[in-house]
Amino acid sequence: MEKIDFLIVDDSKAATFFNQTCIKRDFANTVIETAENGEEALKLLKSGIIPSVVLLDINMPVMDGWEFIEEFKKFDVNYKNEVNIVLTSEMRLSDREKDYVKNTPEIKKHFGKMLSKDDINSLVTDFIIGSQKLCVNL
Repeated sequence: MEKIDFLIVDDSKAATFFNQTCIKRDFANTVIETAENGEEALKLLKSGIIPSVVLLDINMPVMDGWEFIEEFKKFDVNYKNEVNIVLTSEMRLSDREKDYVKNTPEIKKHFGKMLSKDDINSLVTDFIIGSQKLCVNL
């Protein structure tokens, strides 16, 4: 199993590029993998990578974020405990979606689609520092 820092799952090449660039700017040694939809992300996870953080877009073709989470719930418990899912979305969550997020322990946070510097610092501090070596420029 290969440990990585981030798996960005988003069908928007612009959002993926923006978030990768922002993360790398402040944390140069961060290891990032990408996938364009939930199905592609599941294949990466099943191939043996263990991301500390999965940045998961909700609205994607092929397999959206909600479908990805339902499939991820079927993974081995020990594996799931090492992965922190963070939802990203351009839209506000409905009340039903907020309840789902609140009652789904696999989902740790929800941010806007384009991460801010504070969002990135929060993710690295909460989920990456201590889980592996990373060059941190806080």
